[in-house]
Formats: sequence, C-alpha cells, structure tokens
Amino acid sequence: MESWFYTLKTEWVHHAVYTTREAAKRDLFAYIETYYNRQRLHSALGTAPLSKPSFRPHNPASTFPGEDQFGASPMIFRETSLPGVQIIQVEALADVRGFFARVWCEHEFDSRGLASRMVQSSVSYNKKRGTLRGLHYQARPSVEARLVRCVRGATFNAVIDLRPHSPGFLQSLSVTLSAADHDALYVPPGCALGFQTLADETEVLYQMSTFYTPEYARGFRWDDPAFGLQWPEDERTILERDRTYPDFNETLVADLRHHPL
Repeated sequence: MESWFYTLKTEWVHHAVYTTREAAKRDLFAYIETYYNRQRLHSALGTAPLSKPSFRPHNPASTFPGEDQFGASPMIFRETSLPGVQIIQVEALADVRGFFARVWCEHEFDSRGLASRMVQSSVSYNKKRGTLRGLHYQARPSVEARLVRCVRGATFNAVIDLRPHSPGFLQSLSVTLSAADHDALYVPPGCALGFQTLADETEVLYQMSTFYTPEYARGFRWDDPAFGLQWPEDERTILERDRTYPDFNETLVADLRHHPL
C-alpha cells in the first residue's frame, strides 16, 4: 500500500467531523475506491498516473474553513508555462455517496484576473479515439477566453500563445484532461486551442467569454512545424478545413504584431 494511505487513514479516522471511527473508515474506503477506479482508467487510456488526489472527508452537517454554506471548497488554480493559461482542479469533498466539488465560481476567477463572465457553453461529442479538432481561435473584436473540461473519456489538448506582448509568444504547451480527473483548462484570450481524443465516445464541455462569431473564426494547422507539437500517434479523424490551414509564416507573425489579439 502506498505510504500516503497511512497518513490519510490517520487524518480521516481522527478528523473532528466524525463521531465514530466506523463512520470515518466507511468514508475513507469509499474515497480509496474512487481513487483506484481513476487509476485504472488512466492505465487503460495510457495517460499520466495520478498523484494523491485532492479529496477531503466531509460530513454534510459540518463546515470546514474555506467552505461556503453549500459545503463546496475553493478550486485549485495551477499556473502553466504559458502566462495566463491555467489548470484548474477541484477540491472534492468525499463521503460514502461519492463526492461534491465546485467547478465554477465567478468570484474566484475575477479575483485572479481571469475572465469571469462566460456567455456561451458548448459540448463537443467525438465518436472515435483519434478525433482531432483545431487549432482554433477568434480574431478581434471577438477574442475569447475558454474554459475547457473533459466530461467523458480523455483528451490531449494543445495551446499556442498568439499574444505579441506575452513572454510566451508563439510558444506552446500540451495538457491531458480526463473525466476521471475532473480538471479544467483555462485558455485566455489570444491563444489558439486544439485537442485530440484519447478514447472513443469522448465529450468536451466548453465555456466561452465571447459569443461565437463565424466571420472572426481563425485557425492554424495541427501539425504546422512552426509549433513543434508532439501529438499522440493514432489513426486520426480530422476535417479537411483543419487539415489544410496554410503554413504559419512571417507574414502571419507580422500581422499578429500589428493587429494583436
């Protein structure tokens, strides 16, 4: 058994919200079962293994410091190598029923200087593993922030920084999201985004800060050598439009510099 289990067991069994050791053990083992179910899914998908997940014991009659009146804990915001691009993790409150976690809060986003007004939500359903969408963005005056969450299956996500004044200009990063982890990816205005599915029947939920405007929709080719992205090897399903975007070149760089997103 992993060493963190023993520390966790002590924390749960002696946690103040429990009136009996039996109640603490009941919720602890429900938590452990959830954790290993998630590990097995990662193993089947070939994605990165989980570290100790952010779950805490929860008694619905009690409130921990930092929780609101509904029992939800603040989200966890993780910086990435690109300025403003963040991975957002839930802090789940677990008990024998499962868990409860906050996935969106206007106040938490606003306090961190992130887009806190989301005006549209969309779902992307993908039948086959290897489905690739992107790389997409919207030009001015319809630049958008996006909050992306995989609610079924798993995705490999790629982000390109197109902001001329950003230290990360024209740099990229990749992030794996899965329904098992419940993480979200925040992509600020001025970045291109694409993803490839890692499992059949994958669904992705988008929240956008700007209304979709087709005439301002833009894109770059997923395998453009200018960005050097290392996509997972697979038999891909991809639209002709996404497959045939022109090469990124100095003319496009100059256009981004003169007309920043």
